[in-house]
Amino acid sequence: MATPKRFEFVLNGATPADLSLDRLSAYAQFLHELFDGAKGVTLKAILKGSAKLAFAATPDVEERVLRPLRLIQGGMADGVALWIAPPEPDTRLAAQKKINRRLADDGYSAVLRSSKGENIIAFPGAKMPLAQEARVHEAVELRAQVLRVGGKDESVPVLLRTAEFDVRAQTNRAIAKELAKHLFGDDVIVHGDGTWLRDADGKWTLESVALQSWRVAEPEDGADAFESTDAMIKAHRAIGGNGWDDFADPLAELRRLRQGEA
Repeated sequence: MATPKRFEFVLNGATPADLSLDRLSAYAQFLHELFDGAKGVTLKAILKGSAKLAFAATPDVEERVLRPLRLIQGGMADGVALWIAPPEPDTRLAAQKKINRRLADDGYSAVLRSSKGENIIAFPGAKMPLAQEARVHEAVELRAQVLRVGGKDESVPVLLRTAEFDVRAQTNRAIAKELAKHLFGDDVIVHGDGTWLRDADGKWTLESVALQSWRVAEPEDGADAFESTDAMIKAHRAIGGNGWDDFADPLAELRRLRQGEA
């Protein structure tokens, strides 16, 4: 039988005393996912010094799982790992992200290395720079139920509920008066200028909508805002003054922002 090879998951800034059962089980689960659920991986010990999870993997696991994992990481710069995503979705990449999020929450960084001290994957964790917030204006079309209409100003606040989320909106008094007739009633289709917010974690939410028109939803109306991304691009380019018409390829710019390249 081939001799298993030993590896260590080193938690920088932590000691064995810091590894509560909850924390230990979380990292063990994420490492299990990182190894793609391989059965040939065994936890051997928790070593002294920095908290180190020592485990052994059979040679076939190293070849099938660890070698491809090296391709995820492209290098190191100022102590922060540079990540290169594989061309297709990968559960191992998802596990790497989970480990980084947990490390950031715990205030640690980590490295997966061989027993000889060779770094296989560095996890920046708490050292990873936060994504900057960003806002994007897009023309939107939503199917929603009217939950609230109110306010005394010329710009009237409206609360809408789609199939997936609630969203705040503003509109003029004339449209607000008509929408009020459908309060808690049948769905309506609304059009307007939407403001999308990307938070520090890279999550996008529709922050608000400036309503410009509406109509009663028909049975053939779907729940999706647009039938295609091309339709969305064409719609938001038609709204002057939002800056998107300045880009030769607005779709590429939108993808760049949503992938965290602010």
